[in-house]
Amino acid sequence: MKIGIKGLVKGIMHAVVSAVIYVIVPYFIIQFVLRYFAGIAIDTAILQWIEIIGGAIAVAAFFVGFLQPKTIGHAGAGLAQAGLIATYIYYVIGGGYKGTFGVFRISFGPVNITLDISMILLLSLLIVLLSSLGYIVELVQAIRLRGKKVPAPTPAPVKTA
Repeated sequence: MKIGIKGLVKGIMHAVVSAVIYVIVPYFIIQFVLRYFAGIAIDTAILQWIEIIGGAIAVAAFFVGFLQPKTIGHAGAGLAQAGLIATYIYYVIGGGYKGTFGVFRISFGPVNITLDISMILLLSLLIVLLSSLGYIVELVQAIRLRGKKVPAPTPAPVKTA
């Protein structure tokens, strides 16, 4: 495998964008809510899940960007990233780390609000599943092409005058 500067830069950019989306922005949103909305209680254990799963998504995104498309490595990295994003949706956004999925309770003094977004989260999990199907197709095609040899073009006969 030839490592090119273009692939390396592309991989780094994929990793940085994923880290911003899945780690930095959620972390700052939680810190903002904790600082400026004293009535809202957020379990800080979610920060560990954000760091671990979000960091793993960024690593997988590096390989998705770095590796050539239509290869086994690219498809495997894409499947890993899709699986990690599904895990992120379930545990971090859905609240699965504490045993609830998509049900949030917010209290403002005497007012208690229960919000159920489980159907929206299931829809987003379905979208991630559908995107992973593209990587499965890519993986199958890459495996099939791996065993085939592409014949070299034969030169045309030279005509002499």
